[in-house]
Amino acid sequence: MGFALAYGGIGTLALLTFGWRLLLAARDPSPARWAVAVAILCAAVGFGAAVPPIYDRLGRWSGVENLATPIVYAAIATAVLAQLVWAAYLVAPEDRPPLRGRPVLLVIVAVAVTLAVLFALAPVHDRSHATDFDDHYGTQPLVTAFLTVYLGAYSGGLIRLILLCRTWLGQVREQVWLWRGLRLLAVGSTVALGYGIGKAVALAGAWAGVPLHRLSIQIAPAFAGLGATIMLIGYLCPSLIPQAITAVTQARALPRLEPLRSALGAELPETGGGPTELGRGLRDVRYRRVIEIRDALLRLQPYLDPADGDHAERLPAGARSSAEKRSAATEAARIAAALRRRAAGAVGGAGATFREPPRPGFDGELAWLLAVAAAFRELPESARAAGGPDRRTSG
Repeated sequence: MGFALAYGGIGTLALLTFGWRLLLAARDPSPARWAVAVAILCAAVGFGAAVPPIYDRLGRWSGVENLATPIVYAAIATAVLAQLVWAAYLVAPEDRPPLRGRPVLLVIVAVAVTLAVLFALAPVHDRSHATDFDDHYGTQPLVTAFLTVYLGAYSGGLIRLILLCRTWLGQVREQVWLWRGLRLLAVGSTVALGYGIGKAVALAGAWAGVPLHRLSIQIAPAFAGLGATIMLIGYLCPSLIPQAITAVTQARALPRLEPLRSALGAELPETGGGPTELGRGLRDVRYRRVIEIRDALLRLQPYLDPADGDHAERLPAGARSSAEKRSAATEAARIAAALRRRAAGAVGGAGATFREPPRPGFDGELAWLLAVAAAFRELPESARAAGGPDRRTSG
């Protein structure tokens, strides 16, 4: 039951990951994207067919006991080898990929055909052995050859994948999520290699007359399952995970900007009201909010005094945990001071301006305004009370 749940869960995760990678490949086709989609689909087939009820059912439907074994092993070997194409294309120059798909495809075909022939010739069709095929038939010469081909392709592919990942890790440190994905892929491949080593040791033990049933049936498959799970998460890192984080951040951005936007309400340009935004996309609304706030700050700038910064540096002590938070807290206090000065009908000192975001571009602008809005919300009520949306200059 535990084996079925574990491998079934991994197969389901692989199917979901395949759906995502297939979508990416369809949107922007490339050998790398198709290779990784094929690799993950094969992993899903391999782990799914290894689930004992499915394994047994395949034998009954086909009339060939243990037919699932060559299906599983060919699928897993294909999954490992196809990953080499993806990893090689991932960060290599477009005109000089270090490992093209055609040689890898030839190796995959050769491995699959060899496994099929050896399985057809081997005496392994008496009854189903869903979890102990290797342990039960391993000392048959043709099965030994069958397992040697499979474990050689599997382990050799993983070793090559680990070396590729280690090569690229030092070159993509600036691409954080890609670096994390490659790191997880290398770690998962290393863990999964324990499966190949465990199976090889168990096979050698069987030939030496030393039965290692638990190693072959329980321990080695556990390494395969854990390694595959880590690798699948690694495949999600460069694309789905950062996009999901971005989506959550975007969804939270509007309510987090609202305190600052409300306080600047007197300076905001006319927008025509909220209902007209119902048909807008979330990103369009965020763009509009950022532009509105920046326009309001430009209108408020004449009421800013250079001394506001000196006063703001002493506010609030809790924001001193980092330079970025301190800068945001300073800016929030400067905005509050300018709003108070405007409400009182006073003017600021010449030449004072609000700070530009530390990072250029819209994302940098949004991140900066979110930090300032959070700091503005934490100011004492007395410090920001004059900045409410209903305040107007008295003339």
